[in-house]
Amino acid sequence: METYGTENRGARIHAGRGARAYAPFHVRDLLVEHGYGPEVCLAGLLHDIVEDGGVSLGELRAAGFGERVVELVDLCTHDASIEGNDARWIVMMARLVQAGDSDAWAIKVADLADNLRDSGTMEEGRRKWMWEVKRPMMGRVAKGANEELLKLLG
Repeated sequence: METYGTENRGARIHAGRGARAYAPFHVRDLLVEHGYGPEVCLAGLLHDIVEDGGVSLGELRAAGFGERVVELVDLCTHDASIEGNDARWIVMMARLVQAGDSDAWAIKVADLADNLRDSGTMEEGRRKWMWEVKRPMMGRVAKGANEELLKLLG
């Protein structure tokens, strides 16, 4: 699959995050394993690039990424203008519900499944938020995501 050199940039963006440095690759790999096509898998690889990498959606377009990939990345990105991580996540979830895009849901479900897998390394409050809030909420509202992928949420 052509990824336009995103593997190297993704690794640089996530450098210093320990086990989380490879999160974009894990998300992409889960999507590949569950039969998603190249655009969804590429968007899964890029899902954190705007909020964590300082790359704009316009820069993704200028780099040659297709509109569908950019649209999926946008749907899976927190709005940095909103104060507080929890509030940003809730607004992003509301955007996903409103969009009803099953591919975007698949990316976020794969992302959360990967986060849950690595949650033992997280600070206790964040780990509890993942398991007690994010997991049950996403399991209830992630419409159209692959059922096998949803099972990864437990």
